[in-house]
Amino acid sequence: MLGLAYFDGRGLPQDSIMGYMWLSIAVNNGQALAAEHLDTVAEKMTPADVSKAQRLAREWLEKHEKGE
Repeated sequence: MLGLAYFDGRGLPQDSIMGYMWLSIAVNNGQALAAEHLDTVAEKMTPADVSKAQRLAREWLEKHEKGE
């Protein structure tokens, strides 16, 4: 839900890159609802923004999954 909140600007500054990043992280963690929204969000973004969001998600996952 955090990804959608960022993407739509609900309670947070609107930021499609952060929205896509958080949706990607949720998908990686098995959240089916996030997977349903990821493609829809990507369709409204530039390829460069999607690429940046994917990179940020990868970096976040690498940093935070090492402690598991």
